[in-house]
Amino acid sequence: MGKPRTKSQRERDRTRVSELYLKGWTQWRIATELNVTQSTVSCDIKTLIKQWQKSQLLDIDQQKATELEKINKIELEAWEAWERSKQDREIKSKKQRGIEEDIKNVEAQYRTVTLVGDPRFLQQVQWCINKRCEIFGLDAPIRSEVMENMTFADWVKKMNEKKGRE
Repeated sequence: MGKPRTKSQRERDRTRVSELYLKGWTQWRIATELNVTQSTVSCDIKTLIKQWQKSQLLDIDQQKATELEKINKIELEAWEAWERSKQDREIKSKKQRGIEEDIKNVEAQYRTVTLVGDPRFLQQVQWCINKRCEIFGLDAPIRSEVMENMTFADWVKKMNEKKGRE
């Protein structure tokens, strides 16, 4: 104990400290196992926690970016589908002349129908907006009432009923 560690020893020790720390070992026990001081183990654990936090933040940010890109693509498709759903459509129908069931007596008719758009595509756009707000944490907190003598199950049921009315 007391002799400075080389960079490779420090990295090897931190790997082992990480394993033992996550198993619930005390700093003293880890120090004894690695033949280092408890303060060295404490410093290693602080360094590891900072690395884990940084890594986790990067992972979360990357995951958010990936999910946001997927949502953006869905929204773009929904807007394009919405625009297509508003375009005029030409509808072909068959009209039979006379009583006979002869193919020559069937006449094709065409008519143009102006459409107002399929609202399901706007619902998809709204879903995208809601998901984006969730990811960024922009939703307002749900206001809840404190009620005496109410079980947790009753409270959950009441909250679900309120959510259904909104």
